[in-house]
Amino acid sequence: MSSDRLLDYFEKDLEASMIGQSILRIYGGIHEQMTTIDLPFLMRKTGVHEEKILQILERMESLQCLQMELNRSDASVTYLCPREDERTLNPHRKQIERQYQLKEQQLERMIEFANQHNSCLSQYLMSYFGDEQGKPCGKCSVCLGRIEDRDKYPPSDLITELKTLLKDSPLDIHGIRERLNFEPQQILDVLDHLTDLGQLSRDEQQRFQFKK
Repeated sequence: MSSDRLLDYFEKDLEASMIGQSILRIYGGIHEQMTTIDLPFLMRKTGVHEEKILQILERMESLQCLQMELNRSDASVTYLCPREDERTLNPHRKQIERQYQLKEQQLERMIEFANQHNSCLSQYLMSYFGDEQGKPCGKCSVCLGRIEDRDKYPPSDLITELKTLLKDSPLDIHGIRERLNFEPQQILDVLDHLTDLGQLSRDEQQRFQFKK
């Protein structure tokens, strides 16, 4: 029986997989010569009683997985296919590595989400799951933080002047700051807020303009 067929058999017969792979781990050269198996030791390692172990070995022998000679106290066994450590001892290694990488990526995204302070958290989650982002939710900590920042100063005058300023032609952030008598951070916060609400648009030259 080839190594591939043996592995396929182990996947279908969990009892045989547990006993067979335990023997392969304990007795390294078993595929090369008849090897005496210490049944009491194997019983302790696997938690399976002797009669059941012998039944499993006899079943594997009938399928030509191994050759066995049964004595009164111990069994001598040799596998009829070469032992391939990487595949036999851990046939699911690549799958486990892929799962580990996926878990690592998910952890990184969770950390990124926890440290997200600039974008609406609802929009971030929708983007993560591949959905359309829509408008900011106005309820998450980021959105509420922006509202609190806006409450620190009356934005109505700034918004009014901004509308007048951008009525005839669009301007970039530097042009807006030069023409408005407000703190630069206040201007930036209002521009971000109005952009999030879809009231402002930005062209290829990064110039702002109110949508009609």
